[in-house]
Amino acid sequence: MCGITGFYSKTDKGLSNHNLVSSANSFQHRGPDSEGYYIKTQNGDEKISNSYIDIQNTDALKVGIGFKRLSILDVENGSQPFSSQDGRYTVVFNGEIYNFNELKHDLTEWEFKTSSDGEIIIPMYIKYGIDFVKN
Repeated sequence: MCGITGFYSKTDKGLSNHNLVSSANSFQHRGPDSEGYYIKTQNGDEKISNSYIDIQNTDALKVGIGFKRLSILDVENGSQPFSSQDGRYTVVFNGEIYNFNELKHDLTEWEFKTSSDGEIIIPMYIKYGIDFVKN
């Protein structure tokens, strides 16, 4: 089972990246195969990284999401978070989408980069809205 943490800061000061990394490290045992982070700073800069090293000098975070992955599908390439091609949406996912290969056939306009089931969440949301979960 994977581990997910996140926060949204309402203050102008924001939060330190150390809060995010410490929280994610507290459940390292839940996702020993890889890690991923999404951050958005108070000034609007965004970054997705598969290593805490890439975000360690970033503070004043408005939004932070940390993910520790236990690999089941696409062990090599399925690192999260996933983002939409235009960068508008970012998602982390814990679970299994059993019919994801079938659903991919309905998303021919999307270029998939992995064989991970979680990668279809954003394209499904873009195409169907919140009702995508009914598929």
